[in-house]
Amino acid sequence: MIRITAIQMEGDTDHEKIERLRWVSMGSTATGENTLDEIVEFIENGERVVVTEGKDVIPVRVVLGQTKPYLRTFWKGEYRDHLLDLPVFFD
Repeated sequence: MIRITAIQMEGDTDHEKIERLRWVSMGSTATGENTLDEIVEFIENGERVVVTEGKDVIPVRVVLGQTKPYLRTFWKGEYRDHLLDLPVFFD
């Protein structure tokens, strides 16, 4: 399982504009940075991707957009904006 720690966006500030994500492994000290497509594939292959808020571990899901898939958190029965609350990186 990996925890998303930061996002990089292309243009606007909607979920559909997230292009790269930084993460840390929840079971080791491994860290990484992957494209949106790589994280989508990771999730579609059955791996868990989450964000944390305090003690809460919030799942990240793939949403099928009009032009391409994108990511959103799903918490308490609703899609939420936790990813957009993460730090944004530019390099």
